[in-house]
Amino acid sequence: MFIAMSISFVMANDNNKNSALNEVPESVMQEYYQSFIYDEEGVLVGALIEPLTEYLTTTEIKDMFISDVQQTTNNAINVFTGYKPKPRGCKSNNRWIFQVNGTLAN
Repeated sequence: MFIAMSISFVMANDNNKNSALNEVPESVMQEYYQSFIYDEEGVLVGALIEPLTEYLTTTEIKDMFISDVQQTTNNAINVFTGYKPKPRGCKSNNRWIFQVNGTLAN
């Protein structure tokens, strides 16, 4: 019973995410995908997210970006909104999302 309820909850959340993504115009999604920045190892490290904010929540954008990053790496992913990737680091920019591979040191 519990397993069936959990599966229903997960499926309902996935359907909600899919319906939110369906509200995003194709041109906005194209702009998002075309903005991808990759590092020298081919790992996705950043994307322009400003056009998405009209249609998706920050959490939905982060979830989508993490899913896209996971297609390019198996390492741990640390995601930060408000930063644009630059060579050897990042720069504060609220229009972008940025990710760092691996575990961050204190």
